[in-house]
Amino acid sequence: MTALGELQPGVWLTELELDEFDVRGAVLLGSRRAVVWDTLSHPRDMGGVAGIVGDRPVTVVYSHADWDHIWGTAGLPPGEVIGHAACLERFTTDVPETLREKRAAQPDAWRDLRLLPPNRTFDS
Repeated sequence: MTALGELQPGVWLTELELDEFDVRGAVLLGSRRAVVWDTLSHPRDMGGVAGIVGDRPVTVVYSHADWDHIWGTAGLPPGEVIGHAACLERFTTDVPETLREKRAAQPDAWRDLRLLPPNRTFDS
């Protein structure tokens, strides 16, 4: 289960313990918008985040394209997803391959997961 901790008003940290390691992200809440930095490993990991975001439009930022930082995006309202061009490229190579491997090993756990690549990129 994702741990949520408010660092200061409007700044939340997310942390999830996986079998192999821990993964972390952050949420910045403005009065009109929210930014989520990394969405952890599964849409269910964003349940608490969706609760604190409320009805604000959400911008997701991927630090990189490792599965444990990007697969939770579908657990948030649709919005802008920002990532480096190299991150977007990985959505055509190893990101779907990793999902195929996870689905082969645990079909029920990963069956409904949708990959959401960046829809806004930068390259510098």
